[in-house]
Amino acid sequence: MNAIKLSESSRPEEIASIGLQCVREIFPIKDHTESDLAVRLRIEMLTDIVLEVGAERYLAAVKKAITISHNRYDVTIKKIRECAGLRFVPEPAPAYKAWQFVTEVRDRHVRRAPEGHWRLEPWYRVQEGSLTVVAVDPPPIPAPVQRAVQALGGWGALAMCPAEYWYQRMKDFVNVYDEGEK
Repeated sequence: MNAIKLSESSRPEEIASIGLQCVREIFPIKDHTESDLAVRLRIEMLTDIVLEVGAERYLAAVKKAITISHNRYDVTIKKIRECAGLRFVPEPAPAYKAWQFVTEVRDRHVRRAPEGHWRLEPWYRVQEGSLTVVAVDPPPIPAPVQRAVQALGGWGALAMCPAEYWYQRMKDFVNVYDEGEK
């Protein structure tokens, strides 16, 4: 049974305000400490959720957030978004994207040459479902990535790096890569 009745003409701002009002009435506080600006911003952010998921799902998320919360300050915008099934995953920093690229190149293309040094070679893979072997050439390495790899000792140093030190190598790479970007 749905205690909140919405009309077809309900605007998203009104629906967001209903959710905020429910939180305020279920978890009352003695002194109202939010400024008008903060309330308007909160309603704007809640309206974005209403527009993203729809009125029914938004109100269900508010109910769920209230149910799992202990006090008024537990019912955050983030918690309502999560209860509505929305997750915010920030875009990874360019240095971390570059590190993912380096890891892929190391795993697929870095091989020891007969002379003993390390080099980039094609990667061979089996074509889907057939016995055809396809050579995949190493991708072009951007200059900032190459500079950071060289600062860490080159592709050979990365190829010989034990797994337990890989995280430290990533941190070193990110520091060197970020310094070059400045």
